[in-house]
Amino acid sequence: SKYVIIDADSLVHMVSYSGKNEDGENLPPYTEDDMELLEGKLRELLLSILNRVEEKYNIIKYYLCAKGVGNFRKDIYPPYKANRPSKSDIIMKLFDYLVKEMGAIPADGYEADDLVYTLSASYDHSAIIVAVDKDLLQIPSIFYNHQKDSWIQVSETQARLNLALQVLTGDPSDNVNLTPGFGIKKAVVTVTEGMTDYQYVKSIFKVYSKIWGDTAKEKLRLCYNLLKLHYVK
Repeated sequence: SKYVIIDADSLVHMVSYSGKNEDGENLPPYTEDDMELLEGKLRELLLSILNRVEEKYNIIKYYLCAKGVGNFRKDIYPPYKANRPSKSDIIMKLFDYLVKEMGAIPADGYEADDLVYTLSASYDHSAIIVAVDKDLLQIPSIFYNHQKDSWIQVSETQARLNLALQVLTGDPSDNVNLTPGFGIKKAVVTVTEGMTDYQYVKSIFKVYSKIWGDTAKEKLRLCYNLLKLHYVK
């Protein structure tokens, strides 16, 4: 028997994508006239995920974690996610539907990922996490990727390594790149699974020092705060 924690942001983006035709061309985007259809697709997707999880586990309770109002990361680093287009009206209406009609919990001031982390910690990371976002792999838990229909289990040492690798390489999708020119090939030989916290910090700080000199500590602290999952208060 398991609690299930779902990153609902990915569900919204999946159902709001209109897809492509047989020639590989993008189909016309959905409009507000399609809202009833999209709301139905959202409920169907959730039901299919829960049915898939129930093939392996008895679900005690499930949580839907959604984006809320504001994000402290943008306050401390204005370029954060500035490379992304503004959310469409359709997506915003679907988020509203998630909260008002489907019982999703909005992560006001944070991100849905932070709320997933907070709930997971409250169950000693024994819950099932349903997500497609690699950022969540810094949580030691069992993951179900509904997009790939795949399961993985992340150990505590793997979770710590995943965070260390992120701090070394940044996250281009979030517009966080504080180690320009330092990619994953260099990162995997700089930090390895099983290192102590001290060894991680020492190895990562050495890289930041080469790039930033006297401001290395400040830049490293900033990157850590941007990429690490936080407790939602």
